[in-house]
Amino acid sequence: MNAIFYQNRTGCQWAYLPHDLPAWSAVFYYFTLWRQDGLDQRIQELLRCQVREKARRLEDPSWHYVSPPGGQEARAVRAPVPVCPLQPKVGR
Repeated sequence: MNAIFYQNRTGCQWAYLPHDLPAWSAVFYYFTLWRQDGLDQRIQELLRCQVREKARRLEDPSWHYVSPPGGQEARAVRAPVPVCPLQPKVGR
């Protein structure tokens, strides 16, 4: 994970990961595998929910600003309140 975070933060090429991290080919293999499986998106969603919860906000924003085509004025639209997909359901 540290190697993936490093590559993401610095934008370096996979082959130029520092030598104190695992081999770039192994890191790239797991990154590709997790990306194809959708695990990277699930992890991101879980982290986003945790950050919003820590900030005492709803897991998902409840209002969206919608800008209709044609340059009309944007309006606020109440969005459905989804539940964080990785959090356990309470009362079920």
